Amino acid sequence: MASSSDSSVTSLSNTPITPPSIQSLVTIKLSSENYLLWRTQITPYLRGQRLFGYVDGSHHQPTQYISNPAAATSTTAPPLLLNPEFTNWFDQDQIVLSILMSSLSESILAKVVGATTSREV
Repeated sequence: MASSSDSSVTSLSNTPITPPSIQSLVTIKLSSENYLLWRTQITPYLRGQRLFGYVDGSHHQPTQYISNPAAATSTTAPPLLLNPEFTNWFDQDQIVLSILMSSLSESILAKVVGATTSREV
């Protein structure tokens, strides 16, 4: 039989952790001179939130549209539908993009204007 201390450890391990805001964790904004320091702060945050795959490309972008099975039997059904997996991926990627953009100095931010995915940054 498990002791009461065992059950409290189990319940604590299942409790989700709400991280502090990114601004309080990543205190160094990326500049042309401090990449290693910035990376040392941003990488564990993204990994801990299970978001690093959007940056390194291991969480692949799904196709934006999928075939509509109803189009085979209907002349009014659109041939393609927005892929719900793409929508979820896009939403998460935009959060990561926002995190990255907020951690850049103005001089570096100017170099990534127009980036639309976190992988591009």
